[in-house]
Amino acid sequence: MGRKNGKLKNDKEKAGANEQGVDPLLSNKSGEAGQPSRGAQEKREEREEEEPRRPEMFAAEQAETPLTSQEEVEKVKQEKEEYYDRLLRTQADFDNYRKRTLKEQANLIRYGAESSLREILPVVDNLERAVDSARKHTDSNDQLREGIELILNQFLSALEKLGVRPIETVGHPFDPNKHDALLRVHAADVSEGTVVDEVRKGYYLHDKVLRPAQVTVATSTPDGNGEGKPEEGS
Repeated sequence: MGRKNGKLKNDKEKAGANEQGVDPLLSNKSGEAGQPSRGAQEKREEREEEEPRRPEMFAAEQAETPLTSQEEVEKVKQEKEEYYDRLLRTQADFDNYRKRTLKEQANLIRYGAESSLREILPVVDNLERAVDSARKHTDSNDQLREGIELILNQFLSALEKLGVRPIETVGHPFDPNKHDALLRVHAADVSEGTVVDEVRKGYYLHDKVLRPAQVTVATSTPDGNGEGKPEEGS
C-alpha cells in the first residue's frame, strides 16, 4: 500500500513538471522546476560562441575604432628614417675613429724615435767640433782626424735614413719656428733678418723640427748700437 502511494506521488510530480514545460530530468536536486542544470547552460554558451559573427557586428566594431593605418605608416617611416640616420652617424664615427687610429699609428712609426734621436744629436755636435779642431791644427794626427770624420759621416748617414736632416741657416731668412736667434749683429751687405752665422746646427725629423738651430741674425742697426746684442727672449 505504501509503495503504491509513493508511485502515485512521483507520477503527480512528473505531471506537474510537464505542465510547466520543464523536463523533470533537467530539474535540480532540490526539485525546483524551471532551473536548467549547469551542464545545459555551458552547452548553450558553447553553441553561442561557435555561431559565426554577422557582418553588422564587424561594422559596429569598425565604427567604434577609427582607422589608424595612415598614422601607423607615417610612424614606421619616421622610425625608419631615425634608424637610418643613426646608422649613418655610427658609420661616420667609425670611419673617423679608423682614420684617427691609422694616423696615430703612422705618427708613432714616423716620430716614435724622436726623443732618442734628440739625445744622439749632442754626440754628433761633439764629433763635428773634434773634426773642426783637427782641421785647424795642422800638426794633429791625420789618421785620427780621418777616423773621427768617418765616424761622423756614418752617424749622419744613419740619421738621414731615419729621416733626420739639417736645417738651413746661413743666408736664409730668420724663421722663429726653426731658428733660435742668440745674437743680432749689424751687417751692411745683407738684408735685415737674414741669418749670418750658425752657432749650433738644427735638425728636422721628416717634416717636423727635431731641434731648432741656434743662429746669429743681421740687423740694420749701425755699428756700436746693435752689434753683438743678444736676441730678446733668448
